[in-house]
Amino acid sequence: VGFWLTCSWSALIGLGVAIGWMWPPTVLPGAAGGLAVAILGWWSPVVRGQRLLEWLPRGDSVDGWLTRWTLTRLLLWHWWTGGHRWLGHGPQSTTRQARLWGSRANVELPNGEAHNDSVQVLYEYGAVGGLAMVAFAWPILSHLRIGDPWSAAWLALAVISLGHWPWHHPVLALMGLVISARLG
Repeated sequence: VGFWLTCSWSALIGLGVAIGWMWPPTVLPGAAGGLAVAILGWWSPVVRGQRLLEWLPRGDSVDGWLTRWTLTRLLLWHWWTGGHRWLGHGPQSTTRQARLWGSRANVELPNGEAHNDSVQVLYEYGAVGGLAMVAFAWPILSHLRIGDPWSAAWLALAVISLGHWPWHHPVLALMGLVISARLG
C-alpha cells in the first residue's frame, strides 16, 4: 500500500536493503522477488488502454527513475570532462545544468536537482566534496553491524539518497543526522 501511495522505488529498495541487513537469510529470496517485481513493472501490462503502472497516484514511476539515472550519468560525465574535478562547478550549479539538459531533451526537471545526493555534491564541490562525504561516512561505516536496526536505518537512507534527495527534507535529514550521530 505504501508503494502504491508514494510510488517510490527508492524507498522500496531502501526497505529491501534494511530488511536484508537485519535478517541476512532474506537477502536471496528478497532479491529474487524484487527482480521479479521490477521485470513485471518494466513490462507493465496494458489494462483498459492504460499501462498498469499509470494507475498509481503519481503515474509511471519507472520513467522517473530512467530520467534520474540519465541525469546522474550526464552530471558525472560533465563533472569528469568539464575541467572542474577538484573543486566542482560551484554551489547550485546542478540546478542550472539540469534545467539546461532537461530543456534540450524535452524532459521536465522543475527542481533542477540530481536526485542523487552524492553525485550532486561531487558535481558542485568536486573531489574535495567527495572527500568530505567519505570523511563523514567513514566512522559510520566502521560501526555498521549486521542485525543492528540503527545500521539498517542508515543503510536504507544511504540507498534512498541514490535515487532521491532525503538530505534536502528537514525531517529526513534530521533523522539521518541522529542515526549518523548514534553510529559514528
